Amino acid sequence: MEIHVGDEDESVEATVGDSVIIALPENGTTGYQWTVEPSGDEVEVLLNEYLPPDTAAPGAAGQRVVTLRAAHVGTASVGVRLQRLWEADPAERREVSITVRP
Repeated sequence: MEIHVGDEDESVEATVGDSVIIALPENGTTGYQWTVEPSGDEVEVLLNEYLPPDTAAPGAAGQRVVTLRAAHVGTASVGVRLQRLWEADPAERREVSITVRP
């Protein structure tokens, strides 16, 4: 299951063992990076990678792709933040709620 996080928070359901992919546009040349942090142990991060843009155009955005695995029954809140590592407050923040079923 792939989620493209938009301007609003998201809620999804998964079954234990399912993968949930969060895909976000990211432009590393601006210094801003997405961080994805799940709370609890209902989901775990399997992969967190930046995919460069398909074009060589200056300033083109790539994509942050985070693969989560539904590990335990329950509901996880996954914080999604866009910020520069040296700044305290994120430029954008979202929450993804993942309900994991047996």
